[in-house]
Amino acid sequence: MHLFFRSLLLLVGLTCLLANCAKWKVSPYDLLPQALTGTTSSTATTSVTVQAQVGELGPNTLQEFGIVYSSTNQTPTLSDTKVPVTGTSGTASVTLSNLLPNTTYYYRTYATNNKNLTGYGEVKSFKTAEVIAQVETLDPVGTPASTSAQVQCQVTNASSISLKEYGIVYSTTNQNPLQGTKVVAQGGKGEKVTLGLTGLQTNTTYYYQAYAITNSGTPSNGGIKSFKTGETLPIVVTLDPVGTPAARSIVVQTQVTNAANVSLKEIGICFSRTAAEPTVADETTRDTANFTSPRSFTLNSLGPATRYTYRGFATTTSGTVRYGDVKSFTTAAASVTAVTLDPVGAPFSTSALVQCQVGNPSNVTLKEYGIVYSATNAQPTTADGVAKATGSGGVTSVALTNLLPNTTYTYRAYVIGSDGVPIYGDAKTFKTQIGWVQVASFPGTARSEMGVIVIGSKAYLVGGLTGTGSTTYSNEVWEYDATSNKWTQKANIPRRVAYGKGFSYNGSGYLVGYTDEARTAYGELLVYNPGTDTWSTLINASLKRILVNLAQINNKVYIAGGQDQSSIIEYTIDTKATRTIASTQLAELLVGVMFQNGTKVYIGNGLFYKTNSQTKSAFELSPTDGDKLSNKSDMPQTQMIGGVVANNRTFAIGTTDSRLFEFKNDQWSLVDIPVVISPRGGGAFFSIGNVIYYGFGYPNFPSAEPTNRKTDMWAISF
Repeated sequence: MHLFFRSLLLLVGLTCLLANCAKWKVSPYDLLPQALTGTTSSTATTSVTVQAQVGELGPNTLQEFGIVYSSTNQTPTLSDTKVPVTGTSGTASVTLSNLLPNTTYYYRTYATNNKNLTGYGEVKSFKTAEVIAQVETLDPVGTPASTSAQVQCQVTNASSISLKEYGIVYSTTNQNPLQGTKVVAQGGKGEKVTLGLTGLQTNTTYYYQAYAITNSGTPSNGGIKSFKTGETLPIVVTLDPVGTPAARSIVVQTQVTNAANVSLKEIGICFSRTAAEPTVADETTRDTANFTSPRSFTLNSLGPATRYTYRGFATTTSGTVRYGDVKSFTTAAASVTAVTLDPVGAPFSTSALVQCQVGNPSNVTLKEYGIVYSATNAQPTTADGVAKATGSGGVTSVALTNLLPNTTYTYRAYVIGSDGVPIYGDAKTFKTQIGWVQVASFPGTARSEMGVIVIGSKAYLVGGLTGTGSTTYSNEVWEYDATSNKWTQKANIPRRVAYGKGFSYNGSGYLVGYTDEARTAYGELLVYNPGTDTWSTLINASLKRILVNLAQINNKVYIAGGQDQSSIIEYTIDTKATRTIASTQLAELLVGVMFQNGTKVYIGNGLFYKTNSQTKSAFELSPTDGDKLSNKSDMPQTQMIGGVVANNRTFAIGTTDSRLFEFKNDQWSLVDIPVVISPRGGGAFFSIGNVIYYGFGYPNFPSAEPTNRKTDMWAISF
């Protein structure tokens, strides 16, 4: 009985238990969502990104998930700030924004299912970054002194932070000056401040940088800038001359009163005859080793009787130059002087003839003298145009060539003695002309049809027709010196002749093709020695012709045309040999223009003697090509004379209108200059150097009986 009761009681209890279990059974649909809290990314001052993830949901679906966070609740819930995730994916990055800087926040993932059940992940935390100071390094204030400088800095977001201090750090050797010396802005609250940096080294580069530190100890800095301190500058004093100035030298002094405190490279004296305040760009004398004070300097190679300004100078090792006050002195007069004389005659278009003289030449060992000239320098020197004189120091004519037409030139004499230093004379001026300029007129009897021989810088006019009509022949010889613009009568020739043609070779002059009153043709040459002023005769029957023209190529002379002639004679000056070249085209032609054209001879223009007809025809003889005589283009007009060369240019002139033509590239072209010379026949047309001369003759050409021969002569330079 007892056993039965016990068994029955056990059965009843088991039944009750099973009944209760069925009543309290948990449904799977009532399970909470599983939420997982992820880590944060790098933390900013007001935002952070965290990871949220949803795990097991069971048979339920996800309604919402995200992040809940709080800066005060260490177990944040939906009652705190939540940031839901858009969408229902189980994993997401969530950005928490509008946070407070430098603050600890607690956060965790939450997930809510369709049963409105919410599950939370593990609580984690992060701290937002601190707002750092935004500091700016500003430029120096003014120019740094030698041992101090002023710089500026500021904190642009000072109102948004808690600022402990700010200022400047600087260094001479470290371009990251945060390692250097610090200067704190005292009492500042971040506004722009000026800080003085003192005790600096002179002439030194410094690097500086603004910095700031917040109350939490966080540092920040601005950009790096630099400046260079100034240097201690020399104080220069210009002292008076020592003693009396000589003609070419003087002793002057200068001193640097603070030389012991300055890093000097050199000291010296700068001086000038023109500059009111001379600099080291003018003449100088200097010392790079001895800076003793006062320092004496000798100024040499000065101009006599000349006022100079001068002053001391000192240059620091950095290249800075400082000057003393300006003083002046006047050198003594020289015992030797350079004398500038007036031009000889009127200047030409591209040349002029001037004169100079050495005063007291016995007081100097004369090395050189002459003329210096310039179109731009009011006081020309040997650095400008130089024309050296030839002589012993007396009055000397000097030709200035290659000048510009219609231009004012300044010139002055100069003398150089054994010391090599020029002494200058007074400055004078002249103005070149445009075109023809009249030179010294012929002092003898007016004439025409004379022969002309040019030897060096002199022309010799030989014989010619004088008086009224054409029957008076002359035996006079006149020399024109282009360097002095003067005429001088020389020894007469043996007979009275006219119509001769001249040439020169090795310093001697030759005349050929002349005739006399009886129209005699002479088979000879008249030879002139200018050194002895004597004439001699060379007999050569092949040269027996009159009214000819000629051209010279080195030692050979080609004589063409002439009365009763139809050939060209080649005359070799050295050997006196002749060779006849047939030229029927030139028969009876009194040639007007003839000249050397390279290796050939140009022959053109003239008058056919028997028919008295003018021609513009032109030919070219080629002695190196079988004496070939070729036709050339006609000349621009009849009755031209010439074939003269000036400055490697060849010219001819019209006797009926005095127009000048130039031969270039096998063509004649008119030279664009004013025509100021009256037309004339029987004139003299020749060149000396780069100057062409034209004159004499008779007007009203072609008149059969000239009655008014001329003595004028004109010149133009090229």
